[in-house]
Amino acid sequence: MIARRTLVAVGPLALAACRRSRRKFFTNTRPPSRQRLVYLNRDEPYTLDPALTSMTKEVNITRPLFEGLTSNDPVTLAPRAALATHCEFRARETLITFYLRGSVHPRGMPLPGAEQWPAGKPALWSDGSPVTAHDFVYSWRRFIDPRTAAPFATYMYPVKNAEAISGGGSLSAKDLAVEALDDFTFRVELRSPVPFFLNLVAAGALAAVPRKAIEAARQSGTESSWTQPGRVVVSGPFRLHEWRPYERIVLRRNPSYYNAAAVRLEELCFIPVSDGVTNVNLFKAGEGDSMSDSVLPSQFLPALEGSEELQVGPALDSFFYGVSVKKPPFDNPLLRYALNMAIDKQAVASVLGAGRPAAATYVPPMPGYRSPERLLVPFPGGNCDVLSYDPASARELLAAAGFPKGLRPNGQRFHMNFGYWFRAMSRERSEIVQHAWRRNLGIETSLAGFEPSVIPQILGSHSYEGVMEVDWQADYADPDAFLAVFTSRSSTNPCGWRDEAYDAELAAANLELDPSSRMRKLSRCEERLLRGMPLLPLFFEKWAYLQKPFVRGLQIDPLAGVSFQSTWIDTNWRPQ
Repeated sequence: MIARRTLVAVGPLALAACRRSRRKFFTNTRPPSRQRLVYLNRDEPYTLDPALTSMTKEVNITRPLFEGLTSNDPVTLAPRAALATHCEFRARETLITFYLRGSVHPRGMPLPGAEQWPAGKPALWSDGSPVTAHDFVYSWRRFIDPRTAAPFATYMYPVKNAEAISGGGSLSAKDLAVEALDDFTFRVELRSPVPFFLNLVAAGALAAVPRKAIEAARQSGTESSWTQPGRVVVSGPFRLHEWRPYERIVLRRNPSYYNAAAVRLEELCFIPVSDGVTNVNLFKAGEGDSMSDSVLPSQFLPALEGSEELQVGPALDSFFYGVSVKKPPFDNPLLRYALNMAIDKQAVASVLGAGRPAAATYVPPMPGYRSPERLLVPFPGGNCDVLSYDPASARELLAAAGFPKGLRPNGQRFHMNFGYWFRAMSRERSEIVQHAWRRNLGIETSLAGFEPSVIPQILGSHSYEGVMEVDWQADYADPDAFLAVFTSRSSTNPCGWRDEAYDAELAAANLELDPSSRMRKLSRCEERLLRGMPLLPLFFEKWAYLQKPFVRGLQIDPLAGVSFQSTWIDTNWRPQ
C-alpha cells in the first residue's frame, strides 16, 4: 500500500539539485524489462461503471475498458472510429444511423481509423460474444433511466424523449428514440439537428456496457458488483485483472479486442495518489512511470523547466469559483460583480505556472470561437467592465450592493464562506483570492477544505454558502460542453442559477447549422451567462505532469483522455 512505500523527500535541497542538473534529476532508473506501465492516478475511483463516472480518476480507467461508437483523435479531437466504422446522416436531418464493426454493407461516411477493418467482422466482448447494436440500445436506455442516476444524463438530452425520461414523468427508458435495425446497425433519432453529436457520443459515459453481466449481478442482489474482477465483461483494449481499493487497480491486455495486435502494453497498473508531493516522490523513487493531469504542484515547475520528464499540453478545462446565487446576499449580482473585479487573475495564473492563462471569461479558447472581450454593466456610479480587474470600481459596486467598505448595514464586517478541494494547490489559490478580497474589498472569508468525494454532491445540491471551487473539464470539444452546464435543466449546474432566456438562446444557437454563425450565437450566450455572473472565472487549465522518457505514445489530450492503447515502453532506453 502507499503508506508502506519508502518515499524520497523532495525539499529545497532536492529542488536546488534539480535546477543544477535538470535533465538528470528524475532519470535515475532503468525502464522495466517488459511492457508494464505504472500510472499514478488522481485518487481511488468511486466506480468503474461508465454510466456513473463523473471524475477523471474514473474515466482514466473506464476508457481502456469500455468503448463507445466513436473516439477522439488525440491531437485534433476530431471523431474517429471506435465500435462504429460508418455513420449516415444529413446536416438538417435528425436521424443518424451508425454501422458497427460487423456490418456487412456499411453505408454513409467512413470514420477515420476504420479504413482497413474488414466488413462483416464484429468487435467482441472479452467473453467472446459480439458487440451489437442491441448492446447500445440497452446501454443508452440504462444510462437515461432515472433509476441509474447518471451524473451526466444531460449528455443524452439531444436524443428524442431523453429529457422527459430523465425527469421521471410518464415516459420510460423504453421510449428513448434509439433502435437496432439489425445486429450491427444502430439508429438514433434526435429532437433537433446537433452539429457536435459525433463528438458527444465519444464521451466515456455513453460507452456500451455488457447487459448479461449487469443482469447477472442484479439477480445476485448486488448490481454494482458487475464491475469487479472475474465478473466484468469489457470491449476495450484492456480487461480488469485486479482491484485492491486504495492500493492498486491492474489491467491486462484484452486478446479479444478488435485491434489487439496494435496494443503493446501487457499490463497497466493504476496507483491512487491524491497528494501532489507524494506523486513527485513516487515518480522520483521509480515507483511511477507517468501521472494524471493537474496533480503536479506548481512549486516544482520552475525547477523542472527543460526536463525530459515534464510534459505540458493544452486542456479544455475552465477553473472558476461558483457562487451560491440562491442565498442572500449572493443573489445580488452587484455583489458577484464586485467579487469578480477584485481578483487579480493574472497574479494567480503566474503563481500556477506551466503557461496557464488567466481567465476573464468562462469558455476556454477553441478553434472558431471567441469569448466576449468586455462586458459593460450599468450601476449607480456609471458603467464598468465587470470582466476586468478594477478594485476601485469593485468597491463602488460593493457599496451599491449594501456593503460599503466591506461592512454590513449593522456595522459588522462582511464575512463569507469559501470552499476548496483537498488537492494540489487548491488552498494556495484560495489564499491568494482570500487576500485580494480582504485587501481590495475589506471582506473576510473562512476557508474550508472538502474531500473530492463530496464535491459533486455539494455542487449538485447547491448546499454550500458563499463560493466554492469548481473545475469543469469538457467531455466533448465544443463550447456547448461548458455552456450547457448552466442551463435550467442541467443536472451538473453548480450554482443554482436559472435564466429561461439563456436556455432559449443556447437552444437556438445549437439549431444553427452554419458553423461561423453558430459560434457567434454561442458567444452571445456566454455573454448573457457572464452578465448573470453565477461564476467567478479564474484561469484556464493546462495539463502539466511528469512522465518517464522511456514511456512512448502516451499523451493526455485536451479532454484529459489518455491514449493507453497507443502506449509502449522503450525497454532499450538508457539515461544519457
